[in-house]
Amino acid sequence: MANQIEKLNNIAITSIEKLNGLTDAQMEKVNGLEFTGVPPDVDASVISITNNQYESGDVNGAAFAYDEDNNVFGVTYGDGSNNLYPTVILGSISGTTITWGSEVVLESSAMSGTCGMAYDTGNNRFVCGTIEAGARNTPKVVGASVNTSGNPYIDNVSSIVTIHSPAASKSVGISPLGNYFIYDPAGSRTLAYFAKDGSVNAEDAVLCSITFDDVSTDNTVSASDLQVVEDGSASFRQDSNYCYDSTANKVVRVGQDKSGTYQLTAQVISGTGDTITVGSTDLYANASIAVHNENHGGSSLGRHRMDNNRRLCHANGVNHFLFWDDSVDDFVISNFSVSGTTATWQESSGSPVKSGGIVSEESGNLTQGKTSGWASNVFMTFGMGSSSTHNRLVVYGPAGTSASSDLNAQVVSYDGSSYTFEGSLFTAVSGSVYEQIDCTGWQSSDPATFLSGAVIGIGNPSDDSGGRIWAVNPGNT
Repeated sequence: MANQIEKLNNIAITSIEKLNGLTDAQMEKVNGLEFTGVPPDVDASVISITNNQYESGDVNGAAFAYDEDNNVFGVTYGDGSNNLYPTVILGSISGTTITWGSEVVLESSAMSGTCGMAYDTGNNRFVCGTIEAGARNTPKVVGASVNTSGNPYIDNVSSIVTIHSPAASKSVGISPLGNYFIYDPAGSRTLAYFAKDGSVNAEDAVLCSITFDDVSTDNTVSASDLQVVEDGSASFRQDSNYCYDSTANKVVRVGQDKSGTYQLTAQVISGTGDTITVGSTDLYANASIAVHNENHGGSSLGRHRMDNNRRLCHANGVNHFLFWDDSVDDFVISNFSVSGTTATWQESSGSPVKSGGIVSEESGNLTQGKTSGWASNVFMTFGMGSSSTHNRLVVYGPAGTSASSDLNAQVVSYDGSSYTFEGSLFTAVSGSVYEQIDCTGWQSSDPATFLSGAVIGIGNPSDDSGGRIWAVNPGNT
């Protein structure tokens, strides 16, 4: 939203805190003109959430979504206290206190390797998914409606629908370990993304459209045919990150080119319903790594695992991504813009626009205390999200390699041409490293909601200490 109002009664909008009792954050238009207020000055801080633990035991592949119509969180996860069955729980948030409803098991016969979750604002329904670990990582989906009287809970779940059945002796990519769904409001559908089996395991990056059949009847969903987004050419791939570009009203993707140059790819996804149209690919300027798991030659970075923690998000009109850049041998943030169905990595004088190195900037405190030498079973557990109110990014990462290390956070701002690490590193979750982090990957359209001002994280604690939600207000001072 761009400001069409600069002054009211010759008073600059930056000097106006309220109009008819409403704060600028609660107003979208004045006399039909778009109005984006400036949030009050606030320092970056960890938000203390009361009752933020949704599961006391181990969780697997947790994913979350947010129903801003009812201010309700949804979490889907493999419940380690109950055979890793895919499970969903809802919680309403008032201020900073969450009230949880009851758990609902989505399938009581399948162990979930990872989960997916999205909120369909057009149909006021959650879309929940599981990837069945015991069936070669078969992706599945259900539709679910919500009862918000008292504690919120899922009151009706559709029959489970198999999105894709892997071929015998083959499996799909379990990546991402967190959310493998994203809601596409422009296309009126939820998109499921994973790596499909071909001549080898998880060969092609694919998309599938999930739509509700008739919500006046029930919550039944249908899954479209798979659309190949990037042909793996017999390469093992676990490298798709998606987010919704609310400026261009398009879903966008970052992947990995493996033709020999090893560069990030950026694409725009468009279409409606079951039609999925994949835009042209724009390559990041330098050799770079989105996610490493297999076939990691061609880069200065030895194998390590980020396994599709959410690191792609939208802020300040562009899409930011956290990744490894070979030219500086460090993790950096860069971004791309969207025009129509074309994605373009930002450059200045022929060089990519990017942040300073995460490792060098933070002395290793966002990379498990390491600057090199990651073992093949080490999870980097980076996560990055954004706030639509403050238009800032928050990067989450571990302080050390032990399960009792802290999960740290760093606020990063972008002014349209350069990145700035704001303030000092601080602890988001004390004494708990996470194997997987799903961060806020979308922005609330309602500036009064909790989601718009906070960058939320959720994931799998490496010490199996239970599932919880955490949040950081990135501030703007």
